[in-house]
Amino acid sequence: MENAAGEVLWRSENLGDDGLIEPTSNMTQSQEQGLTAAQAAERLTRFGPNATVEPQVSTLRRVAHRLWEPVPWMLEAAIVVQWAIGEKLEAFVIALLLAFNVALGVFQEGATSARRWSLSIYTRRSNERD
Repeated sequence: MENAAGEVLWRSENLGDDGLIEPTSNMTQSQEQGLTAAQAAERLTRFGPNATVEPQVSTLRRVAHRLWEPVPWMLEAAIVVQWAIGEKLEAFVIALLLAFNVALGVFQEGATSARRWSLSIYTRRSNERD
């Protein structure tokens, strides 16, 4: 496998029977003794930081995303049909259920993002103490 710069990161012959990458001599040395400051700086330059960046998504975009899926489309169509045939109470109930589903999904997604953020802060502080 190669990185974006075309440098070989690992070769298929380094794969073990279980499909995992077998450590090379350089990897074993770094596991046993740790990296020198120069090696760490070189790897940081070569591979970038060992972090993930989660894009910030607005609540309005999350709501729109929840409404732009096949199941909500069917419910929206059912609302229109019920309203068109004069069954306004059924249309209202379906709309209420759709709104509840969207609100619950947006809430859960926000809660998950908050947990990921707090976990990243915790691990960052933990790494700084080490």
